[in-house]
Amino acid sequence: MTRQRFRAVLAAASALAAAGGVLAVVNPAQAAGAMTAAFSVTSDWGSGWQGLYTITNGTAATVNTWSVGFDLPAGTTLGSSWDTLATQAGTHVTARNQTYNAPLAAGATATFGFLATGAGKPTNCTLNGVT
Repeated sequence: MTRQRFRAVLAAASALAAAGGVLAVVNPAQAAGAMTAAFSVTSDWGSGWQGLYTITNGTAATVNTWSVGFDLPAGTTLGSSWDTLATQAGTHVTARNQTYNAPLAAGATATFGFLATGAGKPTNCTLNGVT
């Protein structure tokens, strides 16, 4: 990762944190040429919240499908979702692309959002099976 890109990521993370969001940052050694998923809370009303994941294809090739997995703490459940096919089994959520937001070309992004009840936020995030 170049110094300029690293600074841009830090600036974006600072702005997101100031807005009350959460950013999943990949290891800088993995950042170049990797798929990434960044999570943010776009609204929080105490008994629930709205989350947004942004998937970025940082590779040089088109990725045909994507799948984001994460765990929600006990007492937090997935509500409605959009721009994904999301399911919850126990505390684990799997969110897969819709037909209209994949394949994902090199350098392209896709987003999906969802509502959750409870105060817990996602942990143990994976993208296409990779932590």
